[in-house]
Amino acid sequence: MDQIFSEEYELIGGSLAPFEAWLLVRGLRTLPLRMEAHQRNALAVANFLVEHPAISRVNYPGLTSHGGFEEPTHACMADPLGCGA
Repeated sequence: MDQIFSEEYELIGGSLAPFEAWLLVRGLRTLPLRMEAHQRNALAVANFLVEHPAISRVNYPGLTSHGGFEEPTHACMADPLGCGA
């Protein structure tokens, strides 16, 4: 019996308890909304810091003043949550 368990565990991994599985699914369902909010908030903070007189430089890729900034042309770049999510 121990051999069957160890081989099964190696092949398919551990099993989640029902409550933990429910928590995981619940978290995954809201992940795109939470990431979108994180992105909006980070951009708002970066824009605030750009205007602040005590801050000399802000290095945030979402700012148009960032050296590596390019307008999104691909669907995944325009909406990172839409690709593979």
